[in-house]
Amino acid sequence: MKTRLTSNQIGTVVRLILSVVLLVILFKVVNIQQLHGHLLKVDLLHYGIGLGFYFLFIGIWAVRWHYIIRATGENISLRRAFVTTLVGNFFAMFLPEMVGSDVARMYEVSHERGTNANIVSTVLLDRVIGLVSVILMGLVALVLANHYLSDPTAVALIVGLLAVLLVGWVAFFYRRLMEWVFKRLFSLPLINRFETKIRSLYEALYHLHNQPRLLVITLLLALLVQLAEVTAVIFVARASNIEASPVHFFLFMPIIWLVTTLPITISGLGVREGAFAFFFAEVGVASSEAVALSLLFFSLKVISGMVGGLALFKGSATRYLRQRAGQSTKNIAV
Repeated sequence: MKTRLTSNQIGTVVRLILSVVLLVILFKVVNIQQLHGHLLKVDLLHYGIGLGFYFLFIGIWAVRWHYIIRATGENISLRRAFVTTLVGNFFAMFLPEMVGSDVARMYEVSHERGTNANIVSTVLLDRVIGLVSVILMGLVALVLANHYLSDPTAVALIVGLLAVLLVGWVAFFYRRLMEWVFKRLFSLPLINRFETKIRSLYEALYHLHNQPRLLVITLLLALLVQLAEVTAVIFVARASNIEASPVHFFLFMPIIWLVTTLPITISGLGVREGAFAFFFAEVGVASSEAVALSLLFFSLKVISGMVGGLALFKGSATRYLRQRAGQSTKNIAV
């Protein structure tokens, strides 16, 4: 019996192939012996500090998401938000980073609260706030990095992206416009089945949008998230003895984040390494050093993802044992 691949499975295979192709092309350009040497001569102290800052980055991210969750009236512990964010990092290792992380967080919390509009809205708003902070940092970085970047059109691209995001935000929360969109959208035979869920999600997002204090605090937390991750990269660079000013990391990392958000490869593999090599070459860092830095940075994601995987396994095992215990109790009662 023949089995057909779903569109999601086909997309995953395509992204995996593209990741491999990009890495193969990159490794043909990079001096493999030098790359191998950089990876072997890692200072464990600086690497450990970088790893600590990476977990701090995840912790602040969890605080930001937890703050949004509390604004909806849901009662989830900060510890649960932190563990769920780690689990999201685990899934992001195998899927496009944003998709894997966000779907995993929705799925994990749904075990306790059910898949409701409030939970979905918190993940979506958390992601949008994070994207806004990255774009703002990228805009500032590009303005300040004019001395280092030879392509001035990058500034226009970031400004355009920020403008699109802001216009989209205003349009999405303009009720008259959205009612006009919904009226035509829900007249379609397939989409009208989801009218109740879509409207509930929109109302949940609109409720969060009407809390300016929430938006300001979460944006500030988002900037702290980016600061912690950049600091982690700086220490990883020091661990591999890469000579680059900390200023360069604050200039280039937001741009690299924007590039790697494109859902075209598995966990950004290939795209991220190419972006590191391209941007850091502008300030005299050898391509082998830049790729080594990218791979070491990715190793932080892998370590945190594995911790998340262990947490996922523990949670799944606990739920399974509870279900078995519940079934046994019912059988005894019968």
